Amino acid sequence: MPTIAVVSDSHLSMAKPEADRNWDVVVDHLTITRPDLIIHGGDISADGDDVLADLEHAKNQLDRLPGPYLAVPGNHDVGDAEPEWALTRQRRIRYEDVFGGRFWVTDLDRWRIVGVDSQAIVSGHDDDEVWWEWIATQLATRRQTVVVLHRPIAPTAADEPDVGRRYLTEPARTRFRRLIAGPGGGAGNVVAVITGHLHQWRSQVVDGVAWIWAPSTWAVMADDLQPTIGTKAVGLVELDLDAIGHPRLVTPDGMHRNVVTGSAKRAGT
Repeated sequence: MPTIAVVSDSHLSMAKPEADRNWDVVVDHLTITRPDLIIHGGDISADGDDVLADLEHAKNQLDRLPGPYLAVPGNHDVGDAEPEWALTRQRRIRYEDVFGGRFWVTDLDRWRIVGVDSQAIVSGHDDDEVWWEWIATQLATRRQTVVVLHRPIAPTAADEPDVGRRYLTEPARTRFRRLIAGPGGGAGNVVAVITGHLHQWRSQVVDGVAWIWAPSTWAVMADDLQPTIGTKAVGLVELDLDAIGHPRLVTPDGMHRNVVTGSAKRAGT
């Protein structure tokens, strides 16, 4: 039974020793558990969109992981759709020079796992149409499929504020949901979508697909920065692919629950 560990929002940087200390705990834990694959859900670095040293430090830290890993970029790694942190060509190339592709696919036994740069699909850049076509091609498989991206798709309750910087924005949201639903909008082969970004944990089934939010390994956001819409915890997610609907939140011994207060870049996400 293939096993996966999902880490996210590590915000690694020489300027954030508390993030590195929690990362040490992650590495020690995964050295014991030895999953078949480790996936990072983005915001690998603290400020890699502007600071090359942060990207390089984060890459060195991920290379300590005791097994194969794949990562998707977050807004702190490549920029975002907001003008002041625009997802520029320079930022994209800098990330790719350090980490490799922003989109990727891997097959694990009878499973397919597809990594997507969520910042690209909400950016509105003309050249990102190529990536929409790429996603559709990767999902056209008989394999059961898991999609990994940084931003969650959408709120799932009527009382949750639909804040643009938290979720996929339109028209990308509707287009993505149609893709994962399969031909004709019926039950497709995508069985789970794994995301980060919110520094909160949640697992629920929406339209037959498991939506899994991975928490941050670094910190939670204080309530004045972000409301509680899942479970505010630090840790990682472990799951057996053959039991995809039953992921487990794990907070290893020694991991400190850092709390970000006051003003924070991009509301700390």
